[in-house]
Amino acid sequence: MALCRQVEEAEGELNMANQELLFEINQMRELIISTLEEYEHLNERKHELEKPVRVNILNPIQQLRLAKRKSRYLEREFQRMLTGIQNERYISQQELEEDIRLVLTTVKKSFNNENGESKEDLLRKKLCWISSEK
Repeated sequence: MALCRQVEEAEGELNMANQELLFEINQMRELIISTLEEYEHLNERKHELEKPVRVNILNPIQQLRLAKRKSRYLEREFQRMLTGIQNERYISQQELEEDIRLVLTTVKKSFNNENGESKEDLLRKKLCWISSEK
């Protein structure tokens, strides 16, 4: 009989310990869930805050860089053509006009859509670059 009572007391203690562990496990589970929800909310907020940065800062910076490259290219081509005019390398006005058209076509093709990528592809690349910086 004493042995049965000891077994029952041991089972009761085990049940109490088990209940306490279950309670702690549930508390930790709830804490993990709430932390995950907070993380997801903050991550969404971060993306909302990054959008104006992309639109108002990164896109104009990219456009400025592109404009500078165009300007340098056109300046070099202008100097080349001016030197050609001064050294009488152009036989006729039509030859000069053809060279000008070629330069303008090159600028249009090369600088408007570099590497054949769409604006969306370029934006995606910028977003990946922003994410990798953090």
